[in-house]
Amino acid sequence: SGGFGGGAAGAGGFGGAGGCTPITQTRNASLAGNVPDTAWSQASTVQAVVDLQPFRLSQVLRLGVPSGATNPMTFNLTSVVTQGPGGTNPPTLYIRLPSGVLQSRTLSTGNVSIALPLMATIDLFVAAGDAQVNVRLASMLVSTNFGAIIPSSATTQDATVPWSNPFGALFNDTNLATASGGAGAIIRPLAFASFGFSLPADTAITSLTLNRTRNFSVPVSDLSVPVFAGSRLVANFGNQLWQTGTWTTSATPRSITGLDVNRSDFGVVVVAQTFTSALVDLNEVSLTVTGCVPTAFDAGAGGTGGFGGAGGSGGFGGTGGVAGSGGSACVPRSYGPNTASLAASVSQERPFAQPQSARSFDGLSASVTVGPNDMSQSLRFSGFPGVFSSAQLVVFGNVSGAPVTLLTRWGQSSWNATTYSGGFLTIPTSLSGLFLDVAVRADLGTSTVSLDAIALQDSSSGSRTFASQLTTADSTRPWDSTFSARQLDGVGATVQGMTHHDVTQVLDLRGFGFNLPATATVTGLTVEVTRRSNFDFGGQSMFADQSLRLAFAGTPLGVERGGGLWTSSGGPPGPTPPWHTAVFGGSADTWGVMPSATMLSSPSFGLRYAVRYVFFAGNGSPQVDAARVTVHTCE
Repeated sequence: SGGFGGGAAGAGGFGGAGGCTPITQTRNASLAGNVPDTAWSQASTVQAVVDLQPFRLSQVLRLGVPSGATNPMTFNLTSVVTQGPGGTNPPTLYIRLPSGVLQSRTLSTGNVSIALPLMATIDLFVAAGDAQVNVRLASMLVSTNFGAIIPSSATTQDATVPWSNPFGALFNDTNLATASGGAGAIIRPLAFASFGFSLPADTAITSLTLNRTRNFSVPVSDLSVPVFAGSRLVANFGNQLWQTGTWTTSATPRSITGLDVNRSDFGVVVVAQTFTSALVDLNEVSLTVTGCVPTAFDAGAGGTGGFGGAGGSGGFGGTGGVAGSGGSACVPRSYGPNTASLAASVSQERPFAQPQSARSFDGLSASVTVGPNDMSQSLRFSGFPGVFSSAQLVVFGNVSGAPVTLLTRWGQSSWNATTYSGGFLTIPTSLSGLFLDVAVRADLGTSTVSLDAIALQDSSSGSRTFASQLTTADSTRPWDSTFSARQLDGVGATVQGMTHHDVTQVLDLRGFGFNLPATATVTGLTVEVTRRSNFDFGGQSMFADQSLRLAFAGTPLGVERGGGLWTSSGGPPGPTPPWHTAVFGGSADTWGVMPSATMLSSPSFGLRYAVRYVFFAGNGSPQVDAARVTVHTCE
């Protein structure tokens, strides 16, 4: 009889090679604005500290030159520079000479000695390179006939000249953005965002082109022109002399996709320097994005069936092979949850520039810039002459940006909160302390607040008196037992006896101990904060999250997750309610940072957390047992 001879099934075909389709879009921004100089977190004759984002500039630190200084004099200091990951360009220290010329040098950790002509003050500021950086200046000494001694004073002021009408640079029309400064002046960084790109999310971006138009021929040079997707630096157009008319500059970005450029916070920042006092203009800024949209992979055809064997009844042909696949997906993994190995209470109050200017109505102002959920330091007024049976506080100043919350209190009493948009404001007061504290909190956005004067006004006669003394003080409350926030054990870091509107210092948590594969792609982070109040009012939240941010080397990163009320146990009023764990983020939430595996594995990676007392009465103590982080990856 004939054999049964079914042949073997044919092999499946391989997936076809993929391709891409070129795509180009040009867009104008819909938002433009000045980027304020970064305030020094400490500014004294002994030590100065500033945290800078990539390519940002600090305020000027003005140091008084002591009497007896020699000509030429020598300025000596010790610098400690801690730079974030991914950077190749170190920060630059600038000193403005009396002629307006800027003397500069690259800044690194070590001792610095600079020869200078005799000056009444030393005006210095720092510009970050292509990474976040913390700069600490100490041991600042000036050579004199009597030896090297510390500067006589230390104040801060703006380092840059602001643009007028920044929206004038959005479109090519008769409306211009303009700026004017002396020779060597640095013009305030001008940020452009919300370009409205609509590229496919998986577009691989291969090139960025910056298009600029101006009318005047004043000599101007770029210092840097960085491009950001959120807080992530993705390109820098470098520095070049400005041309007259329209000119373009191209750059190859770091690995970004259409998903990055479609974001509303994808944008470019123009940082430039002028060499004359003539007016500088900028008429239009636009971006051209070039990329490649991947095409689908074609599956291979199935193999041919085998032939039947020889004999009586021929075997049937084998079944064709399964079509080949075009590729494979990565494998999701999670690491953690891990707790911090380091915990500290850190003051993050925004300092006032020229605080003494708030003592009288003279046109000079103490100013501070506060961002979302920021607190300023306190201006502490004392020595008001006269005794009033009833009085009001009179505030005169200006607010550039969103309205702020103005906080006032006498002595150690609870804060009184008033919404302030600038101009004259009168606040009833009880005259219940030896000194008056005034601070600013930002709840709605970034604002610059200028306070010309704070006065005490007699409610009967209307006469006003001013404080004879003005100092600065902390406006936030420090954490106790911070080491207790390093593990989940039922014992927490705490702040004792907070009252209405009190805000804690930042609980700085670092060293989460991750050891991620360098090739892993981070897809999200989950943060769990286990916390409670020392007392439960039966469903009424006593506290809210003032701020919760990712951080690197103490510098906040990405989006703000603060603002939410704490969850109450809902039980009857009583002490020591149960712990509650609040969850933030998730497996597909990178907090607006796009962090790398190397960054999250660094001991400098961490969280910054602050709390506000929101209950209208009484006092309470927040407790934080631990904050845990889980990192989600695709490998």
